[in-house]
Amino acid sequence: MSSLRRPTVVAGVLGTLMGISGMGSAAVAVALPDLTDDLDVSATHAAWVLSVYPLMVAVSTVAYGRLGDRHGVRAPLALGVVLLVCGGVGGALAPSFGWVLVARLVQGAGAAAAPTLTITALRVLYPVELRVRVLPWAIGTALAVTACGPVLGGALADSLGWRATMLLPVVSLVSLIWLWRLLPHGGSGAAVDLLGASLVSLVAGGVFLVVQSIALGWWSAALGGAVVALAAPACRWWVDRHPSGFLPHAILTEPGVVMPALAASGVAAVWFALLVAVPVMLDAAGWSAVLIGAAVLPGALLGTALSPLVGRRLSTAPPRAALTVGLTVAASALAALAVADVARAPGLVVGASALAYVGYAFAQPAMNVAVSAAVESASDGAATGFATMLFFLAGGMGAAVGGLGPAVGVAWTAVLLLGFPVAGALALRLWVGER
Repeated sequence: MSSLRRPTVVAGVLGTLMGISGMGSAAVAVALPDLTDDLDVSATHAAWVLSVYPLMVAVSTVAYGRLGDRHGVRAPLALGVVLLVCGGVGGALAPSFGWVLVARLVQGAGAAAAPTLTITALRVLYPVELRVRVLPWAIGTALAVTACGPVLGGALADSLGWRATMLLPVVSLVSLIWLWRLLPHGGSGAAVDLLGASLVSLVAGGVFLVVQSIALGWWSAALGGAVVALAAPACRWWVDRHPSGFLPHAILTEPGVVMPALAASGVAAVWFALLVAVPVMLDAAGWSAVLIGAAVLPGALLGTALSPLVGRRLSTAPPRAALTVGLTVAASALAALAVADVARAPGLVVGASALAYVGYAFAQPAMNVAVSAAVESASDGAATGFATMLFFLAGGMGAAVGGLGPAVGVAWTAVLLLGFPVAGALALRLWVGER
């Protein structure tokens, strides 16, 4: 098919789908202060609108990876787009804060399809040498589309209200229609392990409750801890008994999957945290939604511009170096955020946001390249889904911590968040089996 002879165009459209998933958070983040006022909730509780989204993405990514292995990319990706659109419409029409959260959960369940299945589609459509070169185009396009989120979100929030920002993911239907005939379909036909999926979801939900306990209180920590204490051993037992189930044992024990995913997760946590913290800080300084969106734009564009350079580097060098840069830059973003809070310097907040985008541009493609190199092609969907699950689970946790700024102070929030890139650096150091 002629379109397949233009791999950068195909990668760009796939990246657009991936970016629309991110735009759904970036646009809503700018409108968060307006949502807080309209629905009469605290800033800490309003941050759940962002944190439940990547949490649901994390829970759902492995399922899409396994569905992609079983049925091919086309049908699961279409399902994801439909859920993404339905969640957006539901959020725009939600009568209360609780219904907004439900709609965001549906959106997250749909958005999870893109990060996993777009990478899987590139693997199926193109040989590894070409895939390494075009993957950064997909990531760069995703960042560029995500970069439009704050500006569009600010403009919509100021002119039509925060509800309009929920509708932006509807444009994903255009990308799906363009890709429809190109998307691979037909897979292995292997059964999907529903019990394994449920156990993983319980563990992720328990971790989220523990993180949110600072805002929700002791009951959240107790409930989340109890869920993790019960579900984690059950999940481990199920994986041992069903090594080819929802989380294949070979993937869980493969350092080339787990360690780069944990390293990249340290960057994801910072990026999602700043999606929450930066709009709140700039809103408190009197900035309008449009100005907040414009302030975030330069960093997002810088991350987009760096993506092709990162791709060329990944084609000749191991991904460890790019992950190291991503973690270092993410830690620097937190330092800039803390200084901006103490010095009351909005310009530094903008710089912190830019650094977070740059770190993301290095970390995500490096993680995907490392994961694809570590497993057989038949397991690539499951491995990519598992790595993406860790990536977005950390993102949800980072967003939850980022929302604590009004309660505990932004500088202390930055200190708490530093634990994520530190843990990522430790995982990188323990990764001795890089290929």
